[in-house]
Amino acid sequence: MLDFNKGLLNSRSKRGIQFFGNLYHFCCNVATEKQLKTFYTNEELLDQQINKFKNVFASDHKDLTNITTELNKYTKNTKNNIKLLKDSFSKFINEENINNLQEKTNQENMVQGIQEIIYNLISAILKITNNERDTNIYLHCKLHKIPARIIKSKILYNDLTKLKRAIERDGYELTIPLEHFHTYYNLPITECQFSKSKILIKIKIPIQEKSAKWTLYQYIPTHFKFHESICIIYSEKTYIAINSINGEHRIISGIGLQHCDPPNTDLCYIPKFSSDITLSPKCVEAIFKNKKLDIINQYCYFQCIKQYDDDSIIIKQIGINTYAITNPQPTLSIKKEILNITKTEELKLNYNHPGLIKITFPCNYELLRNDIILIPKMYPCETNNLNTYSVKRVLPVSWTKIKSLKINHENKKESISFSNLTEILNQNWIEEIPNFHVTKQIQDPE
Repeated sequence: MLDFNKGLLNSRSKRGIQFFGNLYHFCCNVATEKQLKTFYTNEELLDQQINKFKNVFASDHKDLTNITTELNKYTKNTKNNIKLLKDSFSKFINEENINNLQEKTNQENMVQGIQEIIYNLISAILKITNNERDTNIYLHCKLHKIPARIIKSKILYNDLTKLKRAIERDGYELTIPLEHFHTYYNLPITECQFSKSKILIKIKIPIQEKSAKWTLYQYIPTHFKFHESICIIYSEKTYIAINSINGEHRIISGIGLQHCDPPNTDLCYIPKFSSDITLSPKCVEAIFKNKKLDIINQYCYFQCIKQYDDDSIIIKQIGINTYAITNPQPTLSIKKEILNITKTEELKLNYNHPGLIKITFPCNYELLRNDIILIPKMYPCETNNLNTYSVKRVLPVSWTKIKSLKINHENKKESISFSNLTEILNQNWIEEIPNFHVTKQIQDPE
């Protein structure tokens, strides 16, 4: 019993102390031994933790210090770099501004230069154009033609219309109809006078009487053979203008040829009077007007030259594919091509008869001598060539026995022919007709 209680008492004593310790701890904030031990234990752990924390903090602080140092370095470097960047950017901006200003200046200079080039180019073009215009005007005036740069077609047409109305009241008309007024630009009818700032242009418009229809004829002398002589009625170049309405005629020769000499002159100025009184125009006039033979003989004479063993053939074209052949030879032949078939035949005629041969060819005929072409085919064949092949012998009217023979030169269809030459040929014409003969002596080369 005693041991049990003794054990109980001891046990309760401890618990009571602990209890009271807990109670004091609860009420009076008194630490018990257990708590003190625990506290001591925790304090050591806490010191260890604090030391660890200190070490960690020291390490972190060191790292932070290093980071701060590096950050400061980086900040400093960044600041320097930013400054460099700022300086570079400022320099770049300044350079760009300078470049832009310089580029703007260059562009302005370029634009100004281009403007100057364009201005100089336009000035040069205008100068060239003006020079070309002036040259064109001078050239037209030098050729006595209307300068179209000054006198436009509308102006010319209106002026011609006014002129036409004015001259019609006086019985005249324009030589060139108004509907062909552009032809006036190609005629030498202009005279120009130049001053420093003006040009005076005078145009001579050709006019004619309403009752006039002029036709121009030219005398073409041809050679005739008589025995061994070649004869010709010589005449200087002469034209005869015939008014087919009233039969009026004008002789144009000598100095008159400077105003009428086709094709050298584009226009033919017909004089009011035939002032040239030389023999040759009188001869042509007498022949053309079909004067009596004795009158013709007063003005016309033959020039004859003796030919000894001379086989030269004289060929003269007197119309469209129409030729006068003097002194023909037996070696002549005609070559014709029909439907791609070529045929050659001898020219059959009496080679001893006097006069000349008038031969007319179609387009596909040729005249040969010993296979050598004397008269080639006409090319191109003219549309107005309606010729048929014909061969005729022609005599001067002075060599005939028919003293009253009349030939109308204006009527081309009129033809007088004889089948027998001896009926009309006057073998003694040399004794009756004025002439002179020249003997042509040719030395034998041997």
